[in-house]
Amino acid sequence: EHLREQGEGIHHLCFEVEDIEGLVAGLLKQGVRMRDQKPRLGSRGSRVAFAEPEAFGGVIIEFCQFPKP
Repeated sequence: EHLREQGEGIHHLCFEVEDIEGLVAGLLKQGVRMRDQKPRLGSRGSRVAFAEPEAFGGVIIEFCQFPKP
């Protein structure tokens, strides 16, 4: 669906972070609109949170924290 609507190109960017709860809380405090108000379960045991694309110039931004080994 994304390819049909947007064409080829990057779908989203993901940044690995050490403290996803702290990052999300800080972004919300700064007024950044987030799709996820709290981190949720992602793939491979990770926790993820997405920002609203409009908050970053139309680019979908994902933040991801992987479990410590």
